Amino acid sequence: MSEKRSGEAKLTVEEVTELVVGQLRRRKGHNDIVPLVCQALGCNWEEGQRFVARVARAEAGNLDRQTQMMAVPLSIIFIFGGIGILGGLWISLDTVAVAAKNDGGRSLYFLLRALSNPAMMNPAILSGVWLLLLTGVGLILGGIAGLLQAGWQILKNKS
Repeated sequence: MSEKRSGEAKLTVEEVTELVVGQLRRRKGHNDIVPLVCQALGCNWEEGQRFVARVARAEAGNLDRQTQMMAVPLSIIFIFGGIGILGGLWISLDTVAVAAKNDGGRSLYFLLRALSNPAMMNPAILSGVWLLLLTGVGLILGGIAGLLQAGWQILKNKS
């Protein structure tokens, strides 16, 4: 491809390359980017596909690195969110245990005794407790999985 096509092209190859990289960062599909390339460079579909594929290969490491850098903070946020939910649930159930005169004590035994309290047998309360428990555990496990996956990708890219 030449630097500029005669009369048809409005952008240089470097400008189109930047355009393609920007579209790839926005997770646009190759077939969505090719028409932009064809219009900007005045080329046919096959040339546009080759151009997009070449830019995608050249920028693959940078694009993956940006994705990994986003995954790490999000994973940490998920882990702390899950810990916060479970901590709030723990405190709430402990408060119920103290209110039920089960002496609290922040032990699992007293929390289970609090749940056996007739007032806690309300299905709405029990379903809320299980929902919070599953949500907290799910956030923590999802955050750990995200950290492991990002770490694996970083190690794979270094070798």
